[in-house]
Amino acid sequence: MELPWLSRWQPQVLALLRIVAGLLFIEHATVKFWAFPAPFPMLPLTPMLTAAGVVELVAGALITIGLFTRLAAFLAAGEMAGVLKQADE
Repeated sequence: MELPWLSRWQPQVLALLRIVAGLLFIEHATVKFWAFPAPFPMLPLTPMLTAAGVVELVAGALITIGLFTRLAAFLAAGEMAGVLKQADE
């Protein structure tokens, strides 16, 4: 489907998507480390959760500001897949 009037907004929408995705990664890291903004008690930090939090914090910040976005998103996606696999076991 070709919508030429909508393609004018593509850069702004992609930037908004990138910023929101990066902020969501940062939010997941702050919940792990400082229990903010979650109202429930913190989980004990295992080495796996600590590594996941560091990757989420750094990659989220890089994605949000747009620096090394592809590399940071690739590492963050791999981290999320690893955490999901760990949770299934």
